Amino acid sequence: MSTLGKAVNNKEINDVEVNVYNRTNYKLEDAQQQPLLKKVISKWRQRNVQLFQHPTEPHKVLSVGTSFDGCTIIVCEEDKKDWARELLSAKDVVTTN
Repeated sequence: MSTLGKAVNNKEINDVEVNVYNRTNYKLEDAQQQPLLKKVISKWRQRNVQLFQHPTEPHKVLSVGTSFDGCTIIVCEEDKKDWARELLSAKDVVTTN
Protein backbone atom coordinates (compact mmCIF):
# COMPACT_ATOMS: atom_id res chain seq x y z
CA MET A 1 0.00 0.00 0.00
CA SER A 2 1.39 3.40 -1.00
CA THR A 3 1.17 6.09 1.66
CA LEU A 4 1.22 9.12 -0.70
CA GLY A 5 2.13 11.53 2.09
CA LYS A 6 3.34 12.19 5.58
CA ALA A 7 0.70 10.58 7.74
CA VAL A 8 -1.72 7.73 7.39
CA ASN A 9 -4.44 7.39 9.98
CA ASN A 10 -7.18 4.82 10.03
CA LYS A 11 -10.52 6.03 11.33
CA GLU A 12 -13.92 4.48 11.59
CA ILE A 13 -16.65 6.67 10.20
CA ASN A 14 -20.17 5.21 10.26
CA ASP A 15 -18.70 1.72 10.85
CA VAL A 16 -16.46 1.97 7.77
CA GLU A 17 -12.67 1.94 8.10
CA VAL A 18 -11.32 5.05 6.39
CA ASN A 19 -7.67 5.66 5.47
CA VAL A 20 -6.65 9.32 5.84
CA TYR A 21 -3.57 10.41 3.87
CA ASN A 22 -2.37 13.83 4.93
CA ARG A 23 0.13 15.69 2.75
CA THR A 24 0.02 18.89 4.84
CA ASN A 25 1.07 20.17 8.25
CA TYR A 26 -2.62 20.61 9.19
CA LYS A 27 -4.87 18.05 10.82
CA LEU A 28 -7.92 17.00 8.83
CA GLU A 29 -10.14 18.58 11.46
CA ASP A 30 -8.19 21.86 11.27
CA ALA A 31 -8.51 21.99 7.49
CA GLN A 32 -12.26 21.47 7.78
CA GLN A 33 -12.49 24.40 10.22
CA GLN A 34 -11.36 26.85 7.51
CA PRO A 35 -13.93 28.68 5.35
CA LEU A 36 -15.31 26.36 2.66
CA LEU A 37 -14.71 27.84 -0.80
CA LYS A 38 -16.21 25.20 -3.10
CA LYS A 39 -17.33 21.58 -3.39
CA VAL A 40 -16.16 19.67 -6.44
CA ILE A 41 -17.12 16.26 -7.79
CA SER A 42 -13.91 15.27 -9.56
CA LYS A 43 -14.38 12.34 -11.91
CA TRP A 44 -10.67 12.41 -12.85
CA ARG A 45 -9.58 12.16 -9.21
CA GLN A 46 -12.56 9.90 -8.42
CA ARG A 47 -13.23 11.99 -5.34
CA ASN A 48 -15.62 14.45 -3.83
CA VAL A 49 -13.35 17.39 -3.03
CA GLN A 50 -13.92 20.24 -0.61
CA LEU A 51 -11.73 23.30 -1.13
CA PHE A 52 -10.99 25.30 2.00
CA GLN A 53 -9.27 28.64 2.37
CA HIS A 54 -5.62 28.20 3.36
CA PRO A 55 -5.08 29.67 6.84
CA THR A 56 -1.77 31.44 6.04
CA GLU A 57 -1.15 31.44 2.27
CA PRO A 58 -3.76 33.32 0.19
CA HIS A 59 -2.59 31.76 -3.12
CA LYS A 60 -3.24 28.22 -1.85
CA VAL A 61 -6.18 26.07 -0.77
CA LEU A 62 -6.47 23.04 1.47
CA SER A 63 -8.27 20.30 -0.42
CA VAL A 64 -10.00 17.42 1.33
CA GLY A 65 -10.87 14.69 -1.13
CA THR A 66 -13.05 11.72 -0.21
CA SER A 67 -13.00 8.78 -2.60
CA PHE A 68 -16.31 7.86 -4.20
CA ASP A 69 -16.42 4.66 -2.12
CA GLY A 70 -15.83 6.66 1.08
CA CYS A 71 -12.84 4.56 2.17
CA THR A 72 -10.08 7.12 1.55
CA ILE A 73 -9.62 10.78 2.49
CA ILE A 74 -6.68 12.77 1.13
CA VAL A 75 -5.73 16.18 2.54
CA CYS A 76 -3.50 18.37 0.32
CA GLU A 77 -2.15 21.89 -0.03
CA GLU A 78 -2.66 23.09 -3.60
CA ASP A 79 -2.30 26.27 -5.63
CA LYS A 80 -5.55 28.15 -6.14
CA LYS A 81 -4.69 28.51 -9.83
CA ASP A 82 -5.06 24.72 -10.22
CA TRP A 83 -8.69 25.09 -9.12
CA ALA A 84 -9.38 28.47 -10.81
CA ARG A 85 -12.25 27.30 -13.05
CA GLU A 86 -14.03 25.56 -10.20
CA LEU A 87 -13.51 28.43 -7.76
CA LEU A 88 -14.90 30.96 -10.27
CA SER A 89 -18.02 28.90 -10.95
CA ALA A 90 -21.30 30.31 -9.63
CA LYS A 91 -22.45 26.77 -8.75
CA ASP A 92 -22.24 25.55 -5.15
CA VAL A 93 -21.09 22.13 -6.37
CA VAL A 94 -19.01 21.82 -9.54
CA THR A 95 -18.60 18.58 -11.49
CA THR A 96 -15.39 18.06 -13.47
CA ASN A 97 -14.27 15.29 -15.79
